[in-house]
Amino acid sequence: MAGCAIGLYWIETLAPAITGFAELLPYGERALKITREIGQRSGEAYALDVLGLCYLCLGEYAQALEVVRKGLHLAEEIGHRQWLLVGHLGMGKLYFELLSLTEARQHLEQALALAHEIGSRYWTCYASAFLALAHIARQDFTQAGSILDSALDPATPAQTLGQRMVWYVRAELALANGDPGLALQIVDQLITSSVDPAGGQSIPRLSKARGEALAALGSVAEAEVSLQAAQEVARVQGAKPLLWRICIALGKLYQGQAREAEAGQAFSTARSLIEELAANVPGEQLRQHFLAQATVLLPKQHSRTPGRAARHAFAGLTVREREVAALIAQGKSTREMAEALVVSERTVESHVANIMFKLGVRSRSQVAVWAAEKGLADPAAP
Repeated sequence: MAGCAIGLYWIETLAPAITGFAELLPYGERALKITREIGQRSGEAYALDVLGLCYLCLGEYAQALEVVRKGLHLAEEIGHRQWLLVGHLGMGKLYFELLSLTEARQHLEQALALAHEIGSRYWTCYASAFLALAHIARQDFTQAGSILDSALDPATPAQTLGQRMVWYVRAELALANGDPGLALQIVDQLITSSVDPAGGQSIPRLSKARGEALAALGSVAEAEVSLQAAQEVARVQGAKPLLWRICIALGKLYQGQAREAEAGQAFSTARSLIEELAANVPGEQLRQHFLAQATVLLPKQHSRTPGRAARHAFAGLTVREREVAALIAQGKSTREMAEALVVSERTVESHVANIMFKLGVRSRSQVAVWAAEKGLADPAAP
């Protein structure tokens, strides 16, 4: 159990400070290959869970769902309760990132029940923390607080990895409850006690929470520094699911200072990231739900930005979708497009499906005709 705890913490915090999540994928795939070669099925289930977490942090949702489900089914098959717990935890985190809170809560409740069954304080803290986050997102602050207090006495300091997770979520709860002073106090304590060589500043979730707390307290300049630090690290890590949320926080900070151009750019970046992530959400219903729920978090735009004007002119296609349409018009295969855009073939296929849906066509040849008519085959096209 200690190895799993350290593995998950390494993936989520320490390793990305040194290398991006994408660079971790080959190690996870290698570990999975080895466990299968030696026939260690419990190790295979764990490797699937960690590999799925890497995909999730990158926003490769379809791959994450496929891998975590395999790990969950394998854990069920061999009756391994701890990896079954981790599988439900992974599914809960995935649905939480997709803003599908009912499904997230169901999996996280199962994870917490299993944590109690095996008597693990670490997993109880970890599952409780994410379950509380789901309740915070539903604005059920009382229930979130109750879950956190049941997992860890408020008088207990953040000494273990599980305890640190609970305290981080307590900071998020304080922010949601309108107590930025308490949130800042908690986050600063977590940063000070971090084992990371950079003193915690390289953990973007902490920097984001710190920036939001400072902004609410009126320390605008310091808030901007924290949020920009969070943005840069998340960008280097390739952590798109976190990055779009950071961009929204920055946009709100700029908006409060009447820095409209910078706010518009931050919100536009967030919107583009949301649309790009949506392209890799499996299933049309879940994809549209994610788009709708994520878009609600963006402020209403009273004027059309150049980017939105371009999308309007090109049937609502995003910048990335227009790039894919241009490559289709050039006769590129799925593999060639994936290599050109540095994404997976599955992501390209999702983009193509979205393009066809928006254009109301059924074949790539029809997309190619449309793209040619719009001048997208021209490398200088918008």
